[in-house]
Amino acid sequence: MFQSEIYDVIDAVFYDPATSDRSNAYYLNTTYTSISYADNKYTISYTGSSGAYVDIRSLTNSVLGKTVNVSVDIETSNVETRLRVINGSTPIASTDYISTDGTLELTGVEIPDTASSIIFRIESRNTQSGDSIKFKNWKVYPI
Repeated sequence: MFQSEIYDVIDAVFYDPATSDRSNAYYLNTTYTSISYADNKYTISYTGSSGAYVDIRSLTNSVLGKTVNVSVDIETSNVETRLRVINGSTPIASTDYISTDGTLELTGVEIPDTASSIIFRIESRNTQSGDSIKFKNWKVYPI
């Protein structure tokens, strides 16, 4: 007997399902954070109380002048976390902070065709040394 399966296809410029360690794809504020990989997720551990973030900084040329969706699944232990898109140092779009497990998602983010440096960021606030978040399924795709 033959049985077919249905698969979602995403035409992403970046997709990390965390099925292997690609931690080198991420930029960290290493003053206050470290990254590790295990059990098909990344863990961002915080060693300080400010400036806690992890970025994707390599996609500017792939998204210039496009409208994109961005999402990432997170697991957090009451750490306030949000997803942002930044042009240089100017925020373009941000989710609200959440402190529960879930998916952070931004839809219909318009990237200027004159953007100098686009940053996709998971950002946390009010972190304490020892706090952490886990993430997987980070996607950036044009619509």
